[in-house]
Amino acid sequence: MAQEAHSLFWQISGNGLTNASYLYGTMHINDQRVFDFKPDVLRHFDAANALVLELNMDSINPLTVMNLMVMDSSITLSELLPEEDFSYVVNFIEDSLSLPIEFVEQLQPLFISSFVSERSNKSDVKDALDVFFFKRGKLQDKNIVGLEKVQEQIDAFNSIPYEEQAKGLLELIKEEQSAQKANNSTEELIQHYLDGNLDSLIIIATDLQESKFTNQSFERIFLIDRNKIMTNRIVPIIKDQSAFIAIGAAHLPGKEGVIQLLREKGYTVEPR
Repeated sequence: MAQEAHSLFWQISGNGLTNASYLYGTMHINDQRVFDFKPDVLRHFDAANALVLELNMDSINPLTVMNLMVMDSSITLSELLPEEDFSYVVNFIEDSLSLPIEFVEQLQPLFISSFVSERSNKSDVKDALDVFFFKRGKLQDKNIVGLEKVQEQIDAFNSIPYEEQAKGLLELIKEEQSAQKANNSTEELIQHYLDGNLDSLIIIATDLQESKFTNQSFERIFLIDRNKIMTNRIVPIIKDQSAFIAIGAAHLPGKEGVIQLLREKGYTVEPR
């Protein structure tokens, strides 16, 4: 289903709601450009009773997360890749990420991939956008609600076999070594995001990931299944209070995106 408007900011109303709530698509990057909000965004943020995020960051225990990130104790990265490919990955991790291989060799490769991706992102502000919203909500003493639990997000990662994750890590590093290609891919995503072009954003993001993971559908595992869970959890929140909902922009568009799923439940969801 084609998106009818380019926007990151949407109003949720109707279906018996006393107060409107607002849906905002985020991108987890530290790039000043993503903070150039439309005039009404922060006004509605400040007026909302609740802030709804994918995760309530107060509920995250770093030690628990680290334990969930590791592979089964009997497996290391060296067992998942041919020797030559493993050496290539090790050289990148140690030289470009400045991490000893001993620090990451038992982490699920998808988490190592996240370290690699963050390296290529422009970082000219302290906090990523979702962290900015969380801190602003804390300062305003808002009711902060997480739509997912850490374990649920980790389970999505766990559904990709380690071998597939390792192949994806290798492909990502090869792209990073071709700096121009990596920069172009990241910038293309950011430009579609800044334009509010959610349909193009999700197509590019999904294509990039599915080129690395052949076992299962990236879109199904990381977007569609989670969209349904998040939508079902949004409904009781917005019935009770005005909420500002800030979740990854890729969760918003499409026939199985949060916007459409809310509409199917009877709500009016319109771009602001």
